[in-house]
Amino acid sequence: MVAPSKQLADSLLNSEGLYTLADAAYFARIPISTLSSWFFGRGDHVYRHARLAALPEKLLTFEEFIEAIAIRSLREQGFSLKTILAALTQAELLFDAKRVFTNPNFDFLAEKKGKRLFVSPHASSPVGLEGKKDIGQLSFEPVIKDYLDLIEFDADHNALAYRPLKSDEFNIALNPSRSFGEPIVEQVGYPARTLIRALKEEGSVERAAWMYGVPEGAIKLAEKYEKYLREIPKNIAA
Repeated sequence: MVAPSKQLADSLLNSEGLYTLADAAYFARIPISTLSSWFFGRGDHVYRHARLAALPEKLLTFEEFIEAIAIRSLREQGFSLKTILAALTQAELLFDAKRVFTNPNFDFLAEKKGKRLFVSPHASSPVGLEGKKDIGQLSFEPVIKDYLDLIEFDADHNALAYRPLKSDEFNIALNPSRSFGEPIVEQVGYPARTLIRALKEEGSVERAAWMYGVPEGAIKLAEKYEKYLREIPKNIAA
C-alpha cells in the first residue's frame, strides 16, 4: 500500500490538482455535507473512498472534483446518493472500467417517467442497474451530458480541464496544470478570485482592468463567476 504522504507528493508532482473539501464544495456548487458524505462517509457508511482519505486534512484530487460535479448533476435531477452509487458501482463492474462518470465513452440515461438509471458505452444497448440487458420499450433521456460537455479530455479519457462558465471572449477554467487547479480566467491567466479582489479594492471594472492590464471582459466574467458559485442548485443535499 502506498503511504498517504507519498500519494500526496505524487499528486503534486504530477500536477493532478488538489482541493480542500471546502474549496471543492464551493467550486462544484454542492453542499459540503453532501461532498463529505460521498468521499469521506457519514457514520460507518462511505460511498466512495477519497484517494487521500488517510491524511489529516480532507483533500480531493481533480478527478474526484470532476466526479463531484457529476454527482451534483444527478442530485439536481432527483437521484439519491444511494442510487448514484449503485449506478456507478454497477457500471464499473459490468464494463471493467474506472471513473465512468468522468469518461466520455459512457452515456448515462434515465427513464423519462422514472428514477432508474442506465449506463451505455457508446453504440451499445443501455444496461440497467440490475445488469439486465433486456429493458423492453423504455423511453430514455440522457443525464450528466451537459456537464460532460464542459470538460476537456485527453486521448486516455482523463479530465484535463473543466470550464463551467464562458463569455464571448473568455473562459473560466479549472486546470490542474495551471495555478494548481484554481479557477482562472483562462485567456489572461489570472485566478478569478484575484480579479474579483481587484474589483472590490478598485471600485470599478475599468480601474481593476487597468490595474492588472487585462480587458474589462475578463473582470466582468470573474464577477459573474463569483455570483454563479454562490447559487447552489436546489435538491442536492445528501
